[in-house]
Amino acid sequence: LFEYFILQMFSSIPIDDYILKEELGIENDKDRDVILLRLNKDIKHITIKIENQFKDKVYEFDTERTEKNSECIIV
Repeated sequence: LFEYFILQMFSSIPIDDYILKEELGIENDKDRDVILLRLNKDIKHITIKIENQFKDKVYEFDTERTEKNSECIIV
């Protein structure tokens, strides 16, 4: 279920306090705060990991070949 929450955070309708309380029935304020803090921490970690994975990549395209045989080389 938590994995679904993480995916939902990347959507156009991220999980917030209202959704946790009204839609999911989590009445305890502290429980909602813990969930939201964990989601935000995990989203930040995932975002940083993705950015680091691609920040050093340079994309070079082989333009000398025909369009049918062109290649993309990741350096």
